[in-house]
Amino acid sequence: MLILASPLIILVVVLLVGVHLPNERLAAVLRLPSHRYAPVVVGLATGAVVWYVWGSLNAVAPVHDEASYLLQARTFASLHWAMPSPALPEFFEQYHAFVTPTYASKYPPGHGILLVPGVWLSLPGLMPIVLSAIAGALLFLLVRRVSNAWVAVLTVCLWLPTTSNLRFRSSYMSETTTSVLWLLGWWALLEWRGSRSRRWLVAVASCVAWMAITRPLTAVAFAIPIGVVVLLDVAKRRDWHALVRPTLVAVSILAILPIFNWRTLGDWRQSTYDVYARLYIPFDHPGFGTTDSKPERVLPPDMQEFSKQFVAVHATHTQDRLVTIFLDRWNAIFADAFRGWRLPLSLLALAGFLVLGAEGWFAAGSALVLTLLYLAYAHPSGWTIYYLEIFPLLPFLTALGIWTIASTLASPKLRIGPMLAREVGPRQALGAALVVLVLLWPLTHEVRYARRLEATIQSYHLDFRQRTAEIPDKRAIVFVRYAPWHNVHTSLIANEPDLADARLWVVYDRGAENAKLAALAPDRAAYLYDENTRALMPIRRTVAGR
Repeated sequence: MLILASPLIILVVVLLVGVHLPNERLAAVLRLPSHRYAPVVVGLATGAVVWYVWGSLNAVAPVHDEASYLLQARTFASLHWAMPSPALPEFFEQYHAFVTPTYASKYPPGHGILLVPGVWLSLPGLMPIVLSAIAGALLFLLVRRVSNAWVAVLTVCLWLPTTSNLRFRSSYMSETTTSVLWLLGWWALLEWRGSRSRRWLVAVASCVAWMAITRPLTAVAFAIPIGVVVLLDVAKRRDWHALVRPTLVAVSILAILPIFNWRTLGDWRQSTYDVYARLYIPFDHPGFGTTDSKPERVLPPDMQEFSKQFVAVHATHTQDRLVTIFLDRWNAIFADAFRGWRLPLSLLALAGFLVLGAEGWFAAGSALVLTLLYLAYAHPSGWTIYYLEIFPLLPFLTALGIWTIASTLASPKLRIGPMLAREVGPRQALGAALVVLVLLWPLTHEVRYARRLEATIQSYHLDFRQRTAEIPDKRAIVFVRYAPWHNVHTSLIANEPDLADARLWVVYDRGAENAKLAALAPDRAAYLYDENTRALMPIRRTVAGR
């Protein structure tokens, strides 16, 4: 319990027992978070932590969505929007990807485009780490701007090591892109309101538009509060011309989406996401309850089981349960921020509301809009990745709460309000620095735990990658036979976009039909991977043994 109460104990000791004011050398150290290069240091530290947790710049993609995003990025890296449909596509069925009429990811292209530089360098994990580093730097900049440098340090320290934050940032998921756009758009909005330079309004529009070609529903939630602020401001000043250039830039970015639809499906008016749902998972759409619609394609057994599980989730997503669903999702977000030893810090977050300025209330309102809009979409409450963009909110409130108590103890006569969060005295800064030092031990423990968790998640796919890497043949087909106990959330079927040049084809074991695919590729040695025994065997030996 001592570690739980240590932030307040330190503040009391520093601020009430009469600690001497810091000397000049210590004062210089306490001013470091205000240095112009401090955001760069924070960004590099954020990227380093995510890299450490992930363990590699060429990590496997254990989640279906990640594999689909990687397929898309590798397709774009080859300067194609989509690849030709493989022969006998039923062998190549991959979650969240088309195998006919083309071979491509179902997801909008915004995130895949940003992953391309890492693919070109044969380091596909590079860009998610760079994006996380940018997110850390932007978060620090924003908090420092609306409060002070030490609140910014505390916010980043409390935000970065949370289990879900590190888990989802150590991935190829598209939220690593939208979380950067979310923070960058806010920064641009503040710059525009402060300087009235229209280039910042163009930056805001660009963030909204790129988010729309990445995660459209998240973009709507992001755009609503920003749109209200911008339109009210423009109307007040009668400066409607200020919207012309941002609108043109936004439309230019949004034009990427119909081009992607056209090159993938042959029709720019059809959404790849909607068409995929019709073909494979007709229950996956905004709304409530389920329908009797059946998938148009015949699904492999694991995809059938996957559909059954998520049909159950959609069946319980009904209008009469919206309040419960809303509270369950916020409870999951709360648990991410205040799990375990962090729980007492939630009381400090309540104090943070006392000094929230207009910018803080805007952030809180945006978080509310995001969670309200996602009520239109069914998902397990624990799948909090949809809210990665608003993960910084509760750590920010906690940091503000610590600062509020510190400032009140240091100068009881100070009036509690937004300005309190901006005033930095030497004793408050010293107290905040000591709080950070004390919290380093449990925070580093969280980072180590996240690394172990990530290693566990990746182990299944890493074992398969290692076994297939040892295949001596230059070209091969690996037929995957899943065990009866197979976890449908860990598919091994994922391939390179250019199947003609790919060293390996990883495909479904379809029994006697395997001979058809093998006949189409006589230059490829055929292997069978039996998940039940984790054995990789040449098919000829398997037949002879039987």
